[in-house]
This record gives sequence, structure tokens and C-alpha cells, in this order.
Amino acid sequence: MTANREASGNNLTLIALEKRDSETGAAQALLNPLSRLESGAWPVARVDLPTVLLEDEDLVRRLQIINRNTNDVNSLIASRETFRLQHLSQDDLLVDGLINYAVVLTHLLRDLQQRIDEAERKIAPYI
Repeated sequence: MTANREASGNNLTLIALEKRDSETGAAQALLNPLSRLESGAWPVARVDLPTVLLEDEDLVRRLQIINRNTNDVNSLIASRETFRLQHLSQDDLLVDGLINYAVVLTHLLRDLQQRIDEAERKIAPYI
């Protein structure tokens, strides 16, 4: 989860830089792909969770939501990258499209970071 919080922060930084550059008309700066988040741990971990942790239904629910949101973010990052590559030669469309992706991704990444922080606080007693 820590790695995904950090990757989310890096992606938010790239998005903020792209926003700044698009506002100054530097469309060529919009060439950075975003990093996908790690998403394989929960399907493996949920099979072998300690009983005491399984009894904390709120924590298990939080972990499930984090997994689902991580997959959603990765899908949107992949979609954004496909869009970016298909429209590299069309500056106006590229800028407008990436701005739209940035709005949604910023919201999802910040929400994911908050959920990770909450889950890490809640899981700490079990570690």
C-alpha cells in the first residue's frame, strides 16, 4: 500500500506539471506516461489472512475498496495512455483530453491515498 501511495503522489505531481504546462501553452510537455499502481497483493493476501484480521469486517471492506479503486485507477491510466499515444499529433485535442483525464485521475488518486492512509492506521495493530 505504501508503494501505491507514493506512486499516486508521483502521478499527481506529473498531472500538476502537465496542468501548469498546458496553461502556458507548452503542449509538448504532455508527453509523460503515468505509472500504473501495484495491484496483485490483495487477491493473494485475502486467501491467507489471519483470523483476527478477518474478524475486523471494516478493515477487510476497506482493503477490498482499495483493491477495486486501484484497479479502476490502473484502467483509467491505461485509457489515458492509449488516448495520449493516438493523439500526439493533435495538440488541441491532446491537451483538452488530458485535462479531462487529469481531473478524474486527480480525484481518484487523492481518494486512494486517503483510503490507504486510513487502512494503514487500522491495520497497524495486526502487524
